[in-house]
Amino acid sequence: MSSELRCWYAAVDWASEKHDIVVTDCEGKRLGRLQVEHSGEGLARMSDWLIATTGGTPDEIHIAIEVPHGPIVDTLIERSFKVYSINPSKLIGSATGSRLPAPRTTAAIAT
Repeated sequence: MSSELRCWYAAVDWASEKHDIVVTDCEGKRLGRLQVEHSGEGLARMSDWLIATTGGTPDEIHIAIEVPHGPIVDTLIERSFKVYSINPSKLIGSATGSRLPAPRTTAAIAT
């Protein structure tokens, strides 16, 4: 049995027409960067790229995004990624080391 930690982190810069995505390993090493159109095809491409780039499963990939809802968040949650809504203005100058919010999941949406 391997005790290897398998996790990856991605950040999505949300925009109305295109999204920039960067993914790192659990130690912070950048593995890749991608830009996709804000379309069904673009969001599917992003999901497939995250899995191919990391070699992981969606539940091992933690994704930070600026918005708590919408098609991109819905797509990621439907595909079982861990999605965290993070307000960038709350992080600027923060010296408190506050914890990340709980991930959005299908179960959380149903409640």
